[in-house]
Amino acid sequence: MKIKYPQHQRGATLIVCMIILIVITFLGVGSIQDTTMEEKMAGNMKNKNMAFQAGESALRSAENILNTTAILPDFDGTTLGYIDQIPGNTATPDSWTESQWTTSGAIYSNTSASLGVASPPRYVIEKLESIAAKPDKEAGQVMDTNEFYRITARAVGGTSTSVVIVQSIYKR
Repeated sequence: MKIKYPQHQRGATLIVCMIILIVITFLGVGSIQDTTMEEKMAGNMKNKNMAFQAGESALRSAENILNTTAILPDFDGTTLGYIDQIPGNTATPDSWTESQWTTSGAIYSNTSASLGVASPPRYVIEKLESIAAKPDKEAGQVMDTNEFYRITARAVGGTSTSVVIVQSIYKR
Protein backbone atom coordinates (compact mmCIF):
# COMPACT_ATOMS: atom_id res chain seq x y z
CA MET A 1 0.00 0.00 0.00
CA LYS A 2 1.30 3.31 -1.01
CA ILE A 3 1.00 6.30 1.37
CA LYS A 4 0.28 9.62 -0.19
CA TYR A 5 1.89 12.70 1.24
CA PRO A 6 0.56 16.12 0.49
CA GLN A 7 2.69 17.77 -2.13
CA HIS A 8 2.26 21.31 -0.90
CA GLN A 9 3.18 21.68 2.80
CA ARG A 10 2.56 25.17 4.03
CA GLY A 11 4.32 25.09 7.48
CA ALA A 12 1.21 26.03 9.45
CA THR A 13 2.36 23.98 12.44
CA LEU A 14 5.62 25.91 12.57
CA ILE A 15 3.80 29.25 12.60
CA VAL A 16 1.38 28.13 15.33
CA CYS A 17 4.27 26.83 17.47
CA MET A 18 6.19 30.08 17.03
CA ILE A 19 3.16 32.13 18.12
CA ILE A 20 2.65 29.92 21.20
CA LEU A 21 6.38 30.22 22.01
CA ILE A 22 6.21 34.03 21.79
CA VAL A 23 3.16 34.12 24.10
CA ILE A 24 4.90 31.87 26.65
CA THR A 25 8.02 34.08 26.46
CA PHE A 26 5.97 37.22 27.18
CA LEU A 27 4.31 35.50 30.14
CA GLY A 28 7.71 34.43 31.50
CA VAL A 29 9.22 37.90 31.15
CA GLY A 30 6.16 39.46 32.83
CA SER A 31 6.37 37.12 35.78
CA ILE A 32 10.10 37.84 36.17
CA GLN A 33 9.37 41.58 36.24
CA ASP A 34 6.64 41.05 38.86
CA THR A 35 8.99 38.98 41.01
CA THR A 36 11.73 41.61 40.72
CA MET A 37 9.31 44.37 41.75
CA GLU A 38 8.07 42.36 44.74
CA GLU A 39 11.69 41.74 45.78
CA LYS A 40 12.41 45.48 45.69
CA MET A 41 9.26 46.22 47.67
CA ALA A 42 10.22 43.70 50.34
CA GLY A 43 13.73 45.18 50.58
CA ASN A 44 12.36 48.71 50.93
CA MET A 45 9.96 47.57 53.65
CA LYS A 46 12.84 45.91 55.50
CA ASN A 47 14.93 49.11 55.27
CA LYS A 48 12.02 51.21 56.54
CA ASN A 49 11.46 48.84 59.46
CA MET A 50 15.18 48.85 60.33
CA ALA A 51 15.21 52.66 60.27
CA PHE A 52 12.11 52.85 62.45
CA GLN A 53 13.53 50.42 65.03
CA ALA A 54 16.83 52.34 65.15
CA GLY A 55 14.98 55.66 65.54
CA GLU A 56 12.81 54.26 68.32
CA SER A 57 15.90 52.92 70.08
CA ALA A 58 17.60 56.35 69.95
CA LEU A 59 14.38 58.00 71.14
CA ARG A 60 14.14 55.66 74.15
CA SER A 61 17.81 56.26 74.93
CA ALA A 62 17.26 60.04 75.02
CA GLU A 63 14.21 59.57 77.25
CA ASN A 64 16.33 57.43 79.53
CA ILE A 65 18.94 60.21 79.70
CA LEU A 66 16.25 62.68 80.77
CA ASN A 67 14.93 60.18 83.29
CA THR A 68 18.25 59.27 84.92
CA THR A 69 20.38 62.43 84.67
CA ALA A 70 19.96 64.61 87.74
CA ILE A 71 21.52 67.78 86.32
CA LEU A 72 21.16 68.34 82.60
CA PRO A 73 23.65 70.43 80.64
CA ASP A 74 22.74 73.88 79.39
CA PHE A 75 20.43 73.84 76.39
CA ASP A 76 22.39 76.51 74.56
CA GLY A 77 23.68 74.40 71.67
CA THR A 78 27.19 73.98 73.08
CA THR A 79 26.55 70.38 74.18
CA LEU A 80 25.86 68.09 71.24
CA GLY A 81 22.20 67.03 71.14
CA TYR A 82 20.86 69.62 73.60
CA ILE A 83 19.21 72.71 72.11
CA ASP A 84 16.80 75.31 73.41
CA GLN A 85 13.56 75.92 71.58
CA ILE A 86 13.72 79.39 70.14
CA PRO A 87 10.30 81.09 69.99
CA GLY A 88 9.25 81.60 66.38
CA ASN A 89 11.97 79.31 65.04
CA THR A 90 10.60 77.26 62.16
CA ALA A 91 13.78 75.22 61.64
CA THR A 92 12.94 72.48 64.12
CA PRO A 93 14.87 69.19 64.00
CA ASP A 94 12.11 67.43 62.07
CA SER A 95 12.80 69.81 59.15
CA TRP A 96 16.61 69.81 59.37
CA THR A 97 18.84 68.81 56.51
CA GLU A 98 21.22 65.89 56.84
CA SER A 99 24.17 68.24 57.44
CA GLN A 100 22.32 69.97 60.31
CA TRP A 101 21.73 66.56 61.89
CA THR A 102 25.42 65.72 61.48
CA THR A 103 26.56 68.91 63.21
CA SER A 104 23.88 69.17 65.94
CA GLY A 105 22.51 65.69 66.65
CA ALA A 106 23.94 63.46 69.35
CA ILE A 107 24.92 60.03 68.07
CA TYR A 108 23.30 56.96 69.54
CA SER A 109 25.78 54.33 68.44
CA ASN A 110 24.47 51.25 70.28
CA THR A 111 22.16 50.24 67.44
CA SER A 112 24.19 50.66 64.25
CA ALA A 113 26.02 47.34 64.58
CA SER A 114 23.18 45.33 66.08
CA LEU A 115 20.51 46.42 63.58
CA GLY A 116 22.74 46.67 60.53
CA VAL A 117 21.80 50.26 59.67
CA ALA A 118 23.92 52.35 57.28
CA SER A 119 24.78 55.00 59.88
CA PRO A 120 24.10 55.41 63.59
CA PRO A 121 20.87 57.16 64.55
CA ARG A 122 21.02 60.65 66.02
CA TYR A 123 18.78 62.44 68.48
CA VAL A 124 18.20 65.98 69.69
CA ILE A 125 16.63 67.00 72.99
CA GLU A 126 14.89 70.37 72.89
CA LYS A 127 13.92 72.17 76.05
CA LEU A 128 10.46 73.58 75.38
CA GLU A 129 9.24 76.91 76.64
CA SER A 130 7.96 76.68 80.19
CA ILE A 131 4.37 77.52 80.80
CA ALA A 132 4.12 79.11 84.21
CA ALA A 133 1.69 77.37 86.50
CA LYS A 134 -1.01 79.43 88.15
CA PRO A 135 -0.03 80.25 91.72
CA ASP A 136 -2.01 78.38 94.30
CA LYS A 137 -3.87 80.53 96.77
CA GLU A 138 -3.17 78.16 99.60
CA ALA A 139 -0.04 78.90 101.58
CA GLY A 140 2.55 76.17 101.78
CA GLN A 141 1.57 74.49 98.53
CA VAL A 142 4.38 73.59 96.15
CA MET A 143 3.89 74.96 92.68
CA ASP A 144 4.11 72.60 89.72
CA THR A 145 7.56 73.04 88.18
CA ASN A 146 7.50 70.39 85.48
CA GLU A 147 9.57 71.01 82.40
CA PHE A 148 8.82 69.63 78.97
CA TYR A 149 11.29 68.37 76.40
CA ARG A 150 10.79 67.41 72.77
CA ILE A 151 12.99 64.54 71.65
CA THR A 152 13.53 64.09 67.92
CA ALA A 153 15.41 61.10 66.56
CA ARG A 154 16.54 60.52 62.97
CA ALA A 155 17.64 57.13 61.70
CA VAL A 156 18.38 55.43 58.39
CA GLY A 157 17.87 51.80 57.41
CA GLY A 158 20.20 49.46 55.56
CA THR A 159 20.70 52.21 52.97
CA SER A 160 20.86 55.95 53.49
CA THR A 161 17.80 56.49 51.29
CA SER A 162 15.34 55.19 53.89
CA VAL A 163 15.03 57.89 56.55
CA VAL A 164 12.71 57.88 59.56
CA ILE A 165 12.17 60.76 61.99
CA VAL A 166 10.32 60.07 65.25
CA GLN A 167 9.43 62.47 68.06
CA SER A 168 8.15 62.34 71.60
CA ILE A 169 7.36 64.86 74.31
CA TYR A 170 8.84 64.11 77.71
CA LYS A 171 7.68 65.65 80.98
CA ARG A 172 10.24 65.91 83.75
